[in-house]
Amino acid sequence: MRVSLIRPCPRLPEKYLKMMGNITPLALLSVGGVLQKSGYRCNLVDAFANRFSIKETVDKIFEFKPDILGISSLTPDYNVVIDIVNEIRKRAKIPIVIGGQHATNMVNQVLNSGLFDYIIKGEGEFTFKSPDFLKVMDAFNKMK
Repeated sequence: MRVSLIRPCPRLPEKYLKMMGNITPLALLSVGGVLQKSGYRCNLVDAFANRFSIKETVDKIFEFKPDILGISSLTPDYNVVIDIVNEIRKRAKIPIVIGGQHATNMVNQVLNSGLFDYIIKGEGEFTFKSPDFLKVMDAFNKMK
């Protein structure tokens, strides 16, 4: 099974993006490590580091042909996440997992959006280490 992990790029002027710095997305890399140990093939689409547009981000996602998509979201980039997910849904019906600070702290907003198949609160690595969660994802993916 193939999993794409996404770090979106917020819609901010370049001078603000530069001030934010380009911090390595350690949480996504940690989730990817857990998934790889469980036998999944993973890639990371770092739209922030590459300053990808929504179209470029979605194109990169589909180059990998994922079975499952995981997105990390901070509050400043949540609107970009919504746009990315809407573009993905136009092309394919794949399970989408959202985590990160926004999903953890604004769970009702994220849940009520109806865009995501799974919402992870807190540390995603712990959720993905659960064999039950991986089985549920596999079963969901087989139903499509």
